[in-house]
Amino acid sequence: MGDPAWQSGGGSVDDASTLARLRSATRDLHRRVDGHPVLRPLAAGPIDEPTVRRALVALLGFFDAVDARLRGCEALYAPKAAVIRRDLRDLGAREAELDPPIPGLVPEAHGVARLGLCYVGEGATRGGRVIGPRLAETLGLGPGYGARFFHLADEARWARLCAAIERAGAARVPRGAILRAGRASFLALLRHVDRFGPIRPMHDDHGSRSNFNRP
Repeated sequence: MGDPAWQSGGGSVDDASTLARLRSATRDLHRRVDGHPVLRPLAAGPIDEPTVRRALVALLGFFDAVDARLRGCEALYAPKAAVIRRDLRDLGAREAELDPPIPGLVPEAHGVARLGLCYVGEGATRGGRVIGPRLAETLGLGPGYGARFFHLADEARWARLCAAIERAGAARVPRGAILRAGRASFLALLRHVDRFGPIRPMHDDHGSRSNFNRP
């Protein structure tokens, strides 16, 4: 969110690489996440604690599901829902907000397809390198209170994930499974966040109907 490094993977790759293909296949959805009215204020414009809390509540259900889907992938993905709950408690969230329904929007992913889900789930922390300092400066929130989620970016883990995606492509596994899982995961994230903000009907660029805002 809010960080081009999520698209670039932190380094240059050949245009034909699996990582480059994954970035290209999900770029439109990534932009829609960054431009979503629930998440956009984290990176720009007026900000207050209720706005941060709303964004974290919107993200919690998604990460509850992602954490469950990616058990056993700790080398490439760190669970995030428990951290978000700690932040929400700091920000005065109601108990109902700490236990959101999980509407089954995050697809199951098996084998190499889990790399596409890891890419979205772990990549969601990359924008914290911009958002975290902003929240510290404007609201006094930080890694010890209210903004732990925005300090979870781990360069070593991200590098391992990017390398794993590239190795999968070099091993001639079906790249399509990784790309489809990446798109499906972004779409699931958008659907979760849409439950907390205005939406309008539109079509997914790859042909399927969805209800998201463009930035």
